[in-house]
This record gives sequence, C-alpha cells and structure tokens, in this order.
Amino acid sequence: QNLNKSLNETKISNTLLNFATSTITGQSAVSLLDSFNKMLSSADTASPVTIGGVRYDNAQQYWNAQRANFLNDTSANGFFGRYKNEITDNMNTQISKGTFTTDSIKQASDAYDSLRFRPELADYANKLDQQKTSTLQTVADARSTQILNQFATDLNAQKAVQGLATIQDTYGIDQTKNYQSIII
Repeated sequence: QNLNKSLNETKISNTLLNFATSTITGQSAVSLLDSFNKMLSSADTASPVTIGGVRYDNAQQYWNAQRANFLNDTSANGFFGRYKNEITDNMNTQISKGTFTTDSIKQASDAYDSLRFRPELADYANKLDQQKTSTLQTVADARSTQILNQFATDLNAQKAVQGLATIQDTYGIDQTKNYQSIII
C-alpha cells in the first residue's frame, strides 16, 4: 500500500509538471479540461495520497479537486478566463487578417454552445451564459465598429443599418447607439 501511495504521488507530480509545460506552451482551455477529465477517469481510487501537504483519500479525489479549482478559478488562468481569451484572440486575428465578419459572432456563439452538453460543466450553466453574453458583446462591439467605419467611408446607410440589424436581431445585442450614430 505504501508503494502504491508513493507511485500515485509520483505520477501526480509528474503529471503536474506536464500540465505546467503544456499550459505554458498554449494548451487550449478545452484541451486542458479534457486532460483533467482523462486523469480523473484513470486515477487510482484505492490508495490515499498526500500532495503539497494535503491528504486525499485517493488520486481520483485529488484530480476532482484540481478540476474543480480550474473551473472555479476566476482569473485568466481558469477555464472560463482562458476560453474567453482564446475567442478574443481569434477575433483579433480575424480582424488583423481582414476576415472578420458578422459570421465571426456566430463562431463565438457556437464555441460556447459546444460546451453546453459537457457533463463536467452542467453545474456551470449560469457561468457559461454570463461568459457567452460578455464575449458576444465584445465581438459584436468590434463588428459594429467595423460597420460604422465602413459607413464613414462609403456613406451607405442602408448597408450599415442592415449589418447592425443582423447583429441585434440574430444575437440580441443592442445596437441603438450605433443606429443613432448613422442617423446623426
């Protein structure tokens, strides 16, 4: 039993080093969550372990606690902070490449919708909705600015209003202020 305990503790320590390395090299939030799930599902359930001075009944309990910490971390290193930053980085890349369109808002929306049915996120439905709303606002603001800049260039009010209407009608993001900018 002592050998199993030592083996499990060593496995956990090595895995934590691998997590740290993959996190530094840019592992995505979903990929990191999948790694936690993999460790949780394959973890030993028979031997107690002591990690960082804390005793756990078994390795599975440890990995469950680590996954919960990752999901509950409200910083940019937590799951939701990382995920939002990935989507925002993707948006910024699209903007710099000139490929950013209203469909980019749909991509951001679909990215959050893809998480909806993951069992480990079932208790985080409200957090997902809040994060999705916040991210869609950011992406829609960038698209609205792009539409207004194009309007300032070509003075095509109909095209600008249609673009803003699509954002408001499809994604429910208020564009009243932007409509007023066109009218003025």
